[in-house]
Amino acid sequence: MIIICLRRNWNKELEKSKFKSTYTPSLFKALFSLMGSNYLMTWIPVGIVECVFKVLQAIFLRLLVQSFNDPDPDASVSLQYLYAAGVTLSTLFTSLVFHPAFYEINKICARCRVALSSLVYRKTLRLSKASHEQTTVGQITNILSNDVNRFDNNLLYIPYIVLAPIQAIIFLYFLWEEFGVSSLAGFSIIIVLIPFQCKFITFNQDVEVSRYVKLKSIQTSKM
Repeated sequence: MIIICLRRNWNKELEKSKFKSTYTPSLFKALFSLMGSNYLMTWIPVGIVECVFKVLQAIFLRLLVQSFNDPDPDASVSLQYLYAAGVTLSTLFTSLVFHPAFYEINKICARCRVALSSLVYRKTLRLSKASHEQTTVGQITNILSNDVNRFDNNLLYIPYIVLAPIQAIIFLYFLWEEFGVSSLAGFSIIIVLIPFQCKFITFNQDVEVSRYVKLKSIQTSKM
């Protein structure tokens, strides 16, 4: 069913490109119209876990540690039980909410992988003789085994593009209340490292592309 729906959406993209010469068929739009709503719905429980339960867990743990400095031992014992229960419950709800969402994201990844593998397989059956001479079996196998499997890794972390800044702002607020201006020192280091990480990722992608182009030229020369 998923394969048929994705094929129908992709055919719609191809038909749009025929009527509009400036329109480029988008595989992203075909996939998003099929599973985009279900994927975005998984962001809600992940956001609740990251921005609510994990924040509460850190707050209760902070209060629990601070309660050992209470000069009144009788009053602190009851509060310690309360704070410990808060840490336990927040950890419990984190597991109960996050793992079903994680399972649902994995199902969406598997559906994308199967549907795209089917499109690649159908495309290979329709290749002309000239295209078969330019395309090796190794390239098709690489697409099915490596490129399609990237959905398993990337879709799991895309929600954190939105959730990570929100979570960072929340924790920065509590750190500011606890340490004041000193909390900006560690936070600024994280901000400064972001451009270096982006540059490193771009460099790594360029190396992989150049390696792929070199390998393809070697295979073409042997043919």
